[in-house]
Amino acid sequence: MAIPTPEEKLAAMFNKDRADNSLPLIDFNEYVFQAPAPFTGVRNTRIYALPALSSLYVGRISITYDRINFNTVTNVSVVKGSATTVHQLLPAINEELGIALATTDVVDAALPASGGFTLTATSVNKLFTGNTTVAYRT
Repeated sequence: MAIPTPEEKLAAMFNKDRADNSLPLIDFNEYVFQAPAPFTGVRNTRIYALPALSSLYVGRISITYDRINFNTVTNVSVVKGSATTVHQLLPAINEELGIALATTDVVDAALPASGGFTLTATSVNKLFTGNTTVAYRT
């Protein structure tokens, strides 16, 4: 099974809520997610999903949800190997976290030779905010 993307996770979360409320599910393959934005209210983030031009759907969908602060994700470790940047380690990070983050989701930086590094979410990361420490393992 492929590791889900942040958009697939959001769509599943949104559709679970709809199913729990006996509402029809949305085919998010017909939508394009915009960048998330901070939101003040019960949730900390709002994102809009806009119907693709080829879609039969009309109107945007507003989704409010809580992005996860990376600092709550602990005990993350990866094998550094020959990687010299955070982005080069992204496949290992994705495997460890169980999510298919893209290079646009995390800040790239040079990796220290030992001790681990800080993984920082970008402002367009749909699931995470903040940062966490990632350790090296052998």
